[in-house]
Amino acid sequence: MLQTAATEGSNSVVRGGGLILNTAFPRTLLPLASVATSFKRFLPTMIIWLIVHFAAGKGLTLSMLWGIPIVAMVTVFSAGVAMFCAALQVYFRDLSSFLPYLLRIWMYISPILYTWEEVPASYRHWLLLNPMSSMLACWSDVLNRASLRTPT
Repeated sequence: MLQTAATEGSNSVVRGGGLILNTAFPRTLLPLASVATSFKRFLPTMIIWLIVHFAAGKGLTLSMLWGIPIVAMVTVFSAGVAMFCAALQVYFRDLSSFLPYLLRIWMYISPILYTWEEVPASYRHWLLLNPMSSMLACWSDVLNRASLRTPT
């Protein structure tokens, strides 16, 4: 969700340049619309996850409700990143060329392909510098372990 929101949000202000010049409205609505679109694209993946989760013979637990505030946090964070990238895109037009690569690297250094526990303790302080790592570690715990543990 973050990658789509940031990429689409960065291009939204430049694409809507004619609209911005001809009408008076808050410019933050353009990146926020991109975040709303990426959230709507995220929802069908949760339906697929539910189907696979039930097909694997697992049930729902009360602690899985922690997924709702985690998704809300990621959505708000994505909105901030999208608005920041949109503002940068106005001044640095080449941002749209290398932003997908930067976001992909950012996601690879986040605990998506690995769990928080797999990282050696001497490197965990680097994960704490990444604002997405805690959110993704909690999301992984809620979905995979049906519990919420605080990453340490």
